[in-house]
Amino acid sequence: MSRSRIQRIAAMVLVLGILPLSLFAAVSMGLRIDQHGLSPERIWALIAIAVAVAYGLAGLVVVVRGRLVGWSGLLRRANLNLAVGGQRHCLAASPADSRFRGIIDPQSAGAAEQRRGEC
Repeated sequence: MSRSRIQRIAAMVLVLGILPLSLFAAVSMGLRIDQHGLSPERIWALIAIAVAVAYGLAGLVVVVRGRLVGWSGLLRRANLNLAVGGQRHCLAASPADSRFRGIIDPQSAGAAEQRRGEC
């Protein structure tokens, strides 16, 4: 962390700014989904918003807990935990995972049959 007081305050303001902005995005996306329905693009937007809210909450907790102590080390640890946790969830939900192969294979076979006109 920088020794400059201005840079430390600016970093704290930026970390604390993530949560309100991501909550604003969540409300906006909720209104858009209510108006126009759910689409694949909006599902991806919801995933991105969920990640932003998670990082915003982690930043808020780190700044509140570590304000008197060095909070930058706590923030690095929280960011690493979120990144590893997100990677684990993505790998667990990927079609390459054998636990889900029994679900995905029949669906993809059905889609292929529909494209050929066999259904």
